[in-house]
Amino acid sequence: MIKKATKQTPKLNRNPLSIALGAYLGAERQRISPDLKSGKLAQKLGVGESLYRMIESGNARIHPKNFLKFISVFEASSIEHGAFCRLLIAIQFLDSFLDSSNEFASAVTQLKANDERYSELLNSLQPLFEKVLKGVDDLKEVLQTGKVVESIREFLSQPDSASKETNEVQQEKITGIFQEIPTIYYSFIDKMIQDLMTLPLGFRSGDLWKWEKNNRSDFKYLYAVVKDVEAIISENNFKQYKYEYLWSPNFIEAHIIFVGNHNETKLHNEFCKLLKKSLEATHDIHLLHDFDEKVKKLFIHSVELTPDENKEIFTDVDPYDLSDTTKYDLAWVFELQRKVFVGLKAKVPNESWKLQEGISLNWNKTSLLYNKLKEIVIKEK
Repeated sequence: MIKKATKQTPKLNRNPLSIALGAYLGAERQRISPDLKSGKLAQKLGVGESLYRMIESGNARIHPKNFLKFISVFEASSIEHGAFCRLLIAIQFLDSFLDSSNEFASAVTQLKANDERYSELLNSLQPLFEKVLKGVDDLKEVLQTGKVVESIREFLSQPDSASKETNEVQQEKITGIFQEIPTIYYSFIDKMIQDLMTLPLGFRSGDLWKWEKNNRSDFKYLYAVVKDVEAIISENNFKQYKYEYLWSPNFIEAHIIFVGNHNETKLHNEFCKLLKKSLEATHDIHLLHDFDEKVKKLFIHSVELTPDENKEIFTDVDPYDLSDTTKYDLAWVFELQRKVFVGLKAKVPNESWKLQEGISLNWNKTSLLYNKLKEIVIKEK
């Protein structure tokens, strides 16, 4: 009796998740220090240069015993311990199924079904996975255009607990600060907080520019939503605002969401043209350096909002008088290093298209705004 031969599915030469992590590590090495060679970084990690190069190319995985060294060396990348461990576990899990592309695809499906964060990550990396499963060797194009690095960076920057809301992270940050203060000063701290609560939440444009100038080196992400295009893309805005944080080595991405049905590519090109024109007019030579590379950090989105979403985003309600509401034209959140968030809303009159006044949001309102804008950006991706 002749047994029927079973059809063998092809093996995978590399794990696409390892490739994605390697691409991220290479991009971060260049972002943190453009002159930092892989050999020098390997020395800092305490591993061989050839092994580290294989890790960046996706041909080797990070041994669990080295994960703390990686987090330490890549400290400027704000990698969360828990997220990094989760990623390494997923890589090791998928490595077990490289002998069969069908089994590998099934394993990917299992990961997606059992964990929401894995599902989001793997869905965002689908173009890369499809190329690898088809046996494509040249992955340069998909690594450059498929937002692979951004997807890994976003996954690794999330808090240790996937269920934590932004306001919980904020609370832990503030609580942690107070825990370090000697208890004899608690009455002083309590009085200081009460005094701060009596200060106005509002600011003028000059106050905002000064705050940004003093803190922009600490900015990591920007998520902004804009009611009218001209509030951002106008010569008056660029006369005031140069978006200098785009040149900060710590800054990763700016996401600007315009309300309405707009051509995103056209808006991006117009933004870059007016910004460059403004920098040339004011002779900001240092900002014109690597201009085309720096504006790649900017992402433009166009969305239609429901009336309720419009009200939620662009209106602020006085918690002590719910009938007292103020409408705004801009709303945005800066994510600073180590998961500190600063939320703001401002008015931009259409007579001048110049930011005039605004408010700084409290922790809870900042959390709600951040989560809403992040949700929009993820959907747009």
